[in-house]
Amino acid sequence: MKSNGLSIGDLDGQLNFLLLELKTSFNSVYKELLQAKTVADASNVVLIKYENPADKSDAVKRKRTTYGFKYYNKYSKTAVDTTT
Repeated sequence: MKSNGLSIGDLDGQLNFLLLELKTSFNSVYKELLQAKTVADASNVVLIKYENPADKSDAVKRKRTTYGFKYYNKYSKTAVDTTT
C-alpha cells in the first residue's frame, strides 16, 4: 500500500492486494473461487483454505455464508435468495 502511495484504509488498494495475494500465494484458492457456483461455495473456500481459522464448524460456515449473501446482493447485478 505504501509503495503505491495509498493509505492502509484504501478499499481499492486492499482489494488489489487481496487479488494479488490470491493469484500468487493462494492460486489454488483463486482458481476455486473462479469456479464457485454458489455464494456458499465461495465463502467456504475462503474460510477453509484462505483464512483457515480454528473453528470451521457448520455454524460458522452458515454465518459466513449469510455475510457473503449480504455483500453479493449489495454489489451484484442480480440478487440471490438468501433462504436457499
